[in-house]
Parts: sequence; C-alpha cells; structure tokens
Amino acid sequence: MKIYRQIIRGATCYGIGAAWNAGPDTLILEPGIHPGGEFADAFDPGSAWNGPLRTGEARGFRAGLEKRNALRDGAFHLPALIPFLSSMILENGIGIRLVQTVTSVIPENGVLRIRCAAPEGELEYLAFSYLDTLSVENTAVREKSFHAAISGDTDALPQTEGFQRGAFPGEGYFKMPLEPSCPYPDARLRLETFWRKRPEELAAWTITGSAMRFALKLEKTVRKIAPNHLCVFSGNYENPAAAFDAGVAGEEAL
Repeated sequence: MKIYRQIIRGATCYGIGAAWNAGPDTLILEPGIHPGGEFADAFDPGSAWNGPLRTGEARGFRAGLEKRNALRDGAFHLPALIPFLSSMILENGIGIRLVQTVTSVIPENGVLRIRCAAPEGELEYLAFSYLDTLSVENTAVREKSFHAAISGDTDALPQTEGFQRGAFPGEGYFKMPLEPSCPYPDARLRLETFWRKRPEELAAWTITGSAMRFALKLEKTVRKIAPNHLCVFSGNYENPAAAFDAGVAGEEAL
C-alpha cells in the first residue's frame, strides 16, 4: 500500500493551500461532494477581504476572484467559490478524493493508518502525517451563527445588524448569531420567526436560501493531537483567501 507524505481531511481553503506545493505524495480526503464547504455550505462570504496576505499564491487567489468579478470592493459573490476552487485543484494536479468520511486515525509502526467510509465501502490509507482542517470536536466554540442568502430589488443597502452585501446588485447575506448549544432545526425556526417580523429596512429583501451548516469560530485555530496529527480549522479564518494563505504558509507549524 502506498504511504502518503501527508493526508489532509477536508478540501477546505486551508487544506487546498496546504496541498498547493506538496506534490503527488499528498492526498485530500473530502467528506462532501465539493471543495470550500466551510464557507460555501455555511453561506458565509467572509470579511476583511482587503486585509494583508503573506504569500504570493494567496494574492493570486484574491486577484483571480477579482478578475472574475466575484470580488468587488471587498464584497464577495459566494457562489463563485466552489467552481473557482475546483478549477484550482484540477489545474494544479492536487490529489483529492470526494465523499471520503474519515472514521479513525490509528498510529501503527511509525505511520498513521487512516480508515474512511466511502460509497465503495471501507477504505484504508497510510500516511506519515495527517492534517485535519474540519474537526471541531473537543474544542470550545467562540462564535456560532446561521446564515442565509438574500436578494432585493433595491439599491438601498440595509443598515440592519447582520446584513452583508454581495458583489452584485441585489445580492446580500444575513447572519444570525447563536449560542453554541443551538441545534440546526432551532436555528432554521429562529430565522423564519425573525424574518416574519424583520425590520423595515429588510422588507424589500427575500431569503433565497439558508445555510447547510453553521458558520463557526473556535477558541483555538490549531490543535496538536500528536507530532504527526494536527487539527487546523479552516473556518476560523476571516475569508477564503486568508485561509488559503495560512495553508500555503504552513501556519500549523507556528
């Protein structure tokens, strides 16, 4: 069985950044069907897009979104993220397998035996190191919110707390803060209840979709499980470019 230099859990922005220059001996195992879910599935367009980036690769990432008109004046068109990341993966030959749910990581004779549940059954991989960019277990949640995509046939931008404009006219996102213990069904119900009695500034806006997962910020971005087993939560970064930047820079080593 091939032994990978590193296996990365999650085709997150951080995970793709970490795999960017790693070569063919690195493999991404993504539990979902597309990359960038920590922002795209959470309907979180990010913030502070004009902030400084350390790596040229990340500056190219941001410039690529601007060239596609997906990023304008610090406002992001979130639906552009998945196809943009997919193109990056394909064009740079990054190893990836989708619909791979990691079930266990077991140290064994100097390597890690990683077991996954996949459509074809249980699979095993061997790696010298393992980087988990998705895990939120066993760490405190600093901030939790539920997001929705909204649209409005108006040029007036609401000043309501939680509103964030998108890159195109009539495109917006709404963020509802939650306590860490709030389950998903309750979050959906709270959003519906709020929207029925929403402020007048939001009267011209309509919900076009609600998030498939929560947007989370953890107390700790980096956790070391073992010398060759690290957790770096990609969703902790302010925006996809910042997460990619940290991955390229190898922030887990800091």
